Amino acid sequence: MATELSFISGRQISNDSGVVQSGAKLYFYRAGTTTALTVWQDSAATVAHAQPVVCDAGGFVPLIYVDDTYDYKIVITSSSDVTLRTYDNLPKAVDPTSGSSDSAKLLLEWSTITASTKTVITSELGTGFLANTTSNDITFTLPSAITSGNGKSLYFKKTSGANVVTINAITGQVIDNRNSFKMFARDGFLQLVSNGSNWVVVENNKLGRPGQLIPTAEVIAPTGTVFTYGQTLSRTIYDEVFDNITLQVTANTTNAGNQLTSISGLTEAIGAGCLIEGNGIPAGTTVSSVSGSTITMSANATATQTGIDVRLLPWGRGDGATTFNTPNTRSRALLGRSNMGGTSNGLITTGFAGFDGNSLGQSGGNQAVQEHGHGIRESSGNISVQSGGGTLVSGPNSATSSDTFGIGDAQNVQPSVITNYLMVL
Repeated sequence: MATELSFISGRQISNDSGVVQSGAKLYFYRAGTTTALTVWQDSAATVAHAQPVVCDAGGFVPLIYVDDTYDYKIVITSSSDVTLRTYDNLPKAVDPTSGSSDSAKLLLEWSTITASTKTVITSELGTGFLANTTSNDITFTLPSAITSGNGKSLYFKKTSGANVVTINAITGQVIDNRNSFKMFARDGFLQLVSNGSNWVVVENNKLGRPGQLIPTAEVIAPTGTVFTYGQTLSRTIYDEVFDNITLQVTANTTNAGNQLTSISGLTEAIGAGCLIEGNGIPAGTTVSSVSGSTITMSANATATQTGIDVRLLPWGRGDGATTFNTPNTRSRALLGRSNMGGTSNGLITTGFAGFDGNSLGQSGGNQAVQEHGHGIRESSGNISVQSGGGTLVSGPNSATSSDTFGIGDAQNVQPSVITNYLMVL
C-alpha cells in the first residue's frame, strides 16, 4: 500500500483572524462523504492516528500519512469543534516513482518568471513559479480547475520586494471565493490545489488576513504591510483590503427620502458616523442611525431604486472613487466595539465619551482635563474663601468656585507605551 505525507502535516492552524488554534482538531473522511477515513502516523501505515487528529498546544499538525485507498476530505475545527475550514476531494496517495505526483515534480521544476503576464497551462501543473518583480508587476492566469482535474497543485513565490504579484482565476472560477489573489511581500508564498471546480488556497505565508491590524515594535513596516495613519490606498490594487474593512449591502432608496430600507447583509458593526456610498446617494453622506434593516442617512437620496449596491465605509472613503482610507491609529488606544455579539454593554457612550462605542471606526477622547468646577459645602454657618485663581462666592452652607481651570494638557493618560500598528495588505 502506497502512502504519502499529507500537505497539512506540520502546518500551524489559525482562524480567519490569524489567532493560533491550540488543540485544533482534524477530521478525515472519504471525499464527499462523512465516512471516517483512517490516516497514519508512519509511512509504513502500521500505526493509525486517532480520529480526530489533535494539534499540539502551538496549533501544529503532527505528521499525517494518507494511503492509496480513497480520495479524502479534511474538516478542521477549533478545540471546541467550531469548523474553521474544509478541504474536499483531495487526492489519495500515488506511487512517487510513477511520475504522476505533483510533489515529485515540484522537486524538479521551478520556473523563474520576469514577464508582466504569464498564462499557466495544464502541462505546468505541479510547477513552482518564482516571480521576479524587480522591474514590473507580474500577473498570472490560472488554467481551468475543471480541466486541471481534482487535486492538482501550483506553487508561487515572490522573490522581490518591489511591485505586486496577482494570480487570477479564469472567468467563472474562484480562488477561495475570490477572483484573484495578490502578493506584496518579498518571499511571499502560495500553494493552490484544484478541487475539480475551483482553486483552493492550502498554504500562504501572509502575516494575516488583508486588513488585519497587528501591533509591532518594528521601526519600518515590512513589505506587504503599511503603518496605519489614515492614509489613502488604491481600491484596485488593494481590493481585498478594501472589501475586508468595508461592507457592501443591498438596499432600497426613495427619491428625496433619507432612509435605506430592506437592507440585506447589514451587521451591528455599522452605526452612526459611518460613511455611505451608492448610486443616488450624495457624496459624504453618513449613517445617522440604524434600526433593524433600515438606515437613516444624513442626506436625502436623489432617486427611487430597488436592490442597489451600497458600500458602508467605517474608516473613510478616500476620494470616493479610486481610493479608500486606512484606520488612523496615531495616538489612539484601540477599544473593542461595545456591541460585539449583538448587545451593547454600554461602557462607551456618546453622552460621556463623545463618540459611539457601537459604531466601528468611530474615535474620540483627548489627554486634556475638561473645564469644570467644584462645589464646597459647610455643615453650618457662612464661608468666604479667597482663591489665587478667583473668589469663591460667599454664602451660607455652600459655594461654587468661579475659577476656570483644567482646560489645558494634563497628566490624564493611563500608563502607556508607544508602538506601531501594521495593516496587512
